[in-house]
Amino acid sequence: MKTKKILLVLLLSIFFFYGFSQNNQTQVTGQNENYPVWVDMMKDLNVNFYDVQEAFNDYFIDRPKGKGTGWKQFKRWEFFMEQRVYPSGKRLNHTQVWDEIMKFRKKYPADNYRSKSNWTDLGPQTSLNVTGHWNPGIGRINVIAREPGNPQTIYIGAPSGGLWKTTDEGVNWEVLTDELPVMGVSGIAIDPANTNIIYIGTGDNDHSDNYSIGVLKSTDSGYTWDVTGLDWTIYQNRTISKLLIHPTNSGILFAATTNGLYKTTDAGANWTRTHIGDIDDIEFKPGDPNIIYAITKRFYKSVDCGNTFTETTGVPTTSRVQIAVTEANPEYVYFFSSKNGIYRSTNSGDSFTMRSVQPNPGYQDWYDLAMAVSHVNPEEVHIGEINTWRSLNGATSWTKTTDWTWGIL
Repeated sequence: MKTKKILLVLLLSIFFFYGFSQNNQTQVTGQNENYPVWVDMMKDLNVNFYDVQEAFNDYFIDRPKGKGTGWKQFKRWEFFMEQRVYPSGKRLNHTQVWDEIMKFRKKYPADNYRSKSNWTDLGPQTSLNVTGHWNPGIGRINVIAREPGNPQTIYIGAPSGGLWKTTDEGVNWEVLTDELPVMGVSGIAIDPANTNIIYIGTGDNDHSDNYSIGVLKSTDSGYTWDVTGLDWTIYQNRTISKLLIHPTNSGILFAATTNGLYKTTDAGANWTRTHIGDIDDIEFKPGDPNIIYAITKRFYKSVDCGNTFTETTGVPTTSRVQIAVTEANPEYVYFFSSKNGIYRSTNSGDSFTMRSVQPNPGYQDWYDLAMAVSHVNPEEVHIGEINTWRSLNGATSWTKTTDWTWGIL
C-alpha cells in the first residue's frame, strides 16, 4: 500500500510540473507592471516557489479575481506545488520524478500493479447546479479528431489523461494510453487511406502539464504504440501543439512544436525541421496542400509543401495568435491576435486586412485560445478565449455566445 501511495504522488507530480523559456527570475520580473509575470515564473522550474507566490500576490493586490483573470489557475498550481517544494522553496526537478517512476515500473511491471487495482467511478458525471465562477466538467481537452469516413469513431486527447476513443459517437469511451510514460496528448492525426494508422503528439501544449516524448504511431487503431523518428525525452522540455497529415499522401506529416515545425515524408520514420520557433498552429490551404500556413506570434506561408517559409507582414506580432481556414473559400485565412483583434486575408495569406478590434482581449489567452470558421459559410467565425464569440459577417462584428471557455473549436 505504501508503495502505491508513493507511485500516485510521483505520477501526479509529473503531470503538474512546468518549465518554459525564461532562464532566471531577473529576466521575468523585468517586465512592465501590467504583465502577469507570475505566469512565466510558475513555468520556470529555476524560479523559487515563494518568489512566484509573492509576484502573484503583488499582481492581485488591486485587481479583480473573477473568471478569466488566471487567479483560479494559479491557485490550483499553488495548492499542488506548495506541498511538494523543499523548505527553501526550491522546486523538485521533473527529471527526478521521471527517474523514480522508471525505477518503479522496472521493479513492478505495469500488468502487475494494474491488475491489483480495483477502482469504481463515483462521479459526478454531470453538474446540474452551478454556483460560483467555476466551469462544470471533469477535465480539459486539448484536441478532438473524427475518423475519416466514420463519424461514429472519435478520438480526444487530454493534457494529463491521455488518448480516448469512442466508436458510438460519444456514448461510451475507452482510454488507449494508460501504459505510456507521458499521458498528455495535444495532437492527433489519422491516416485517411488507412484509419487503423494513428499518430499522436505527446505533451500538453497549452499549459505544459506534461512534456513531450515526441510523436507516437499506432497501426491498430490506438491499442498499441511505437515511437517514431521524432523521439524526445521529457528532459528536453518540449511540447507539440498540432499534427497535420497530407490529405492525399499519407507519408507526409507535419508536427508543430515548441522547437519548430517538423516534416516527415516516410510516415514518421524520419523527420526534418523545416522552420524554427514555437509553432502554435498550422493549416493546409483547402484544396492545395502544397500551401501551408504556420504561426508563432508571426504568420508564415509555404508554397512548397512546408520545405521553406516566408513571413507575411502587416499583422500584429506581440501576443498569442491562432489561424483558421475554410473550404467554403480557400483563399480566406483568418488571423486572430488575442490582444490586437482579428485580421483576414483574401489572397491565401499574402496580405491581411484588419476586420475588428473585437472580441475584447481576454486575460487567459496564454491558456485558452481557439478559432474556427464554418466550412459552409466563410463569413461565420467562432473564437474561444475565456468566453466564446461568433461573427456572421466575416469578423467585423461579434456576439458573445457563452460564458464557458472552449478549449477546442
